[in-house]
Amino acid sequence: MSSNARPDASPRPPGVWLWGGLGLVALLLRLDQLSAVTLWYDEAAAWKTVSLPGWLMMQSIAANVHPPGYYLLLKGWSELWGDSPAALRSLSVLLGLVTVGLVGRLAREVVIAVESSRDRSRTTEVHIHSLWASWTAAALYTVHPIALEQSQQARMYALGLALTAGLGIGLVQLLMNPRSLGAWGLVILCGNGLVLTHYYGLLTALVAVIAVGGISVRAWWQEPTWRRSLVIRWVLALWFSGQVIVWWGPTFLAQRERVQEDYWIAPWARQDVFMGLAGWVSGFAIQDLSAESLIGLACLTGLLMGSLLLWRRWDRSRPWDVIALLLTLIVGPIVISTGLSLTGRNILQPRYWCFAHLFFVVAIACRWGLPGATGVRWLGLSRPGALILAWGIFWAGHYHARRTELARESGITQALACLQQAGQPADLVLVQSPFVYLTIQHGLGHRMNLYQWDNSQPLKHHQGSAVIFAHERIKFQDPALASARRLWVVADNLATGVFADDQTCPPVDWTMQQHWPFREAHPVPFQLDLRLYERSSPTVTRTP
Repeated sequence: MSSNARPDASPRPPGVWLWGGLGLVALLLRLDQLSAVTLWYDEAAAWKTVSLPGWLMMQSIAANVHPPGYYLLLKGWSELWGDSPAALRSLSVLLGLVTVGLVGRLAREVVIAVESSRDRSRTTEVHIHSLWASWTAAALYTVHPIALEQSQQARMYALGLALTAGLGIGLVQLLMNPRSLGAWGLVILCGNGLVLTHYYGLLTALVAVIAVGGISVRAWWQEPTWRRSLVIRWVLALWFSGQVIVWWGPTFLAQRERVQEDYWIAPWARQDVFMGLAGWVSGFAIQDLSAESLIGLACLTGLLMGSLLLWRRWDRSRPWDVIALLLTLIVGPIVISTGLSLTGRNILQPRYWCFAHLFFVVAIACRWGLPGATGVRWLGLSRPGALILAWGIFWAGHYHARRTELARESGITQALACLQQAGQPADLVLVQSPFVYLTIQHGLGHRMNLYQWDNSQPLKHHQGSAVIFAHERIKFQDPALASARRLWVVADNLATGVFADDQTCPPVDWTMQQHWPFREAHPVPFQLDLRLYERSSPTVTRTP
């Protein structure tokens, strides 16, 4: 029985409609409900920072715990498109789309590097395989919840992911041709850019330096004629990196203690090592049982098991140096971070190690990118089944975090709507939590005098970047309120996790005129109270 089918025909590469459809899906997912949620605290802090004049902005960044790269980019972006939530987040949308394309390019580079040395006659097959791996990696990254979340927030992680993908492309190209000027330039620019974007990017950049060192040493001994060109390239790389160190290094040293406290616990806190490692291995932060901890546990487990899968399943006739490079970029930053973060306080937050996870997505796509491949069993599942299970776990955690975010948003939106509807009914607005403070300040556009209260200091009017105070009872007798007659108070449990009615208990000369309570029990307990107080006889301050 004859047939027109050609069993030995090579599969076709993904067509234009597949690429176009993927780009459209990536865009729509990142634009979906882009402005449905007001700026949360970190986003509002970024908005507050870039709203300052240039020199004051740099001072504010230096007083914080972040490098300046993203803020400089966001400053220019906001000058062009404004500072609404959608405008600020649209920069991350653009960077997220760029990263999708770069992830696809990285997967193609990996497949070409792995397979091209096996058989020169298989050029067409390798080309088609690389295109399918590229499309698969881009598709996986398009719907990856962590990447999607960072593409919708006015934070630096979208920029860091784009630079990480570019760094990976440069490293793979450098692995295949250690003298490539383009590869050296890409590694230098993206590596230094990553350091200036987020201090957790420093871990990936450090691993990249180790990888470049290993590549250079191997090329030095295998090709003696390359030694002079390698020295020149290293001198240029060190010179460029030195300029970055000279410019931002002193500020980083000044930030060091705050950075260490926020990202890495002091190495001398040895008494917390065992508890911290236990918390890290179990996937739960010592301080609380958070949704991010659960997501971290699921993603970390998938990360390590996926790395083991690659190590055991990959055809041993392929170049092991490419595989070793991917594994190093995946596991290296996590290993370094584990050594630095002895108590495991922040390592579980997915956004901190999303740079390393990008390479895991690429590795999976390169292994599963060939269409028509027979399924192998992994934990009793086929390749597609394992992939669906892993991404299902990711999306379950993402959905829970999104519900939590929307529940909090309801209370904040209610408070903001009441204040906007009332215009300016009071002399002052006191806000307990920095989360709500910056959100209301952004929403009202500086139209009210906003203060935060503190248990040990007088009320302070925020002028620069956000300052986090202790969250205690309002001091109605504070000098800042001496001449106030009407007062809005916004109290919540966002920062402390607790809410007590006596936090807003006023003296006898203050009476509550209006009260808007908001309670939400699911998916997380959330409380927010908006109260309007009026004083019958305001105190008149006199100067001697």
